[in-house]
Amino acid sequence: MKINCTCGSVILDNYDYLRNKGRLISDTHWFDFWESIDNAVEKSGGSVKEKEYPAMQLRQMSLLN
Repeated sequence: MKINCTCGSVILDNYDYLRNKGRLISDTHWFDFWESIDNAVEKSGGSVKEKEYPAMQLRQMSLLN
């Protein structure tokens, strides 16, 4: 699939693990996904400080992909 960006670039979706791989996810599904992650982290053991680091790492990773 090819996605035409409003900036004029073309996002190619031919392979996995591309730096600029395009995904179309509705806001509803995106926020539900992160709510599920937050709930799983909250239910895990450890202090609030210990839970914060992995949750923030996941969010940072999602911005890079």
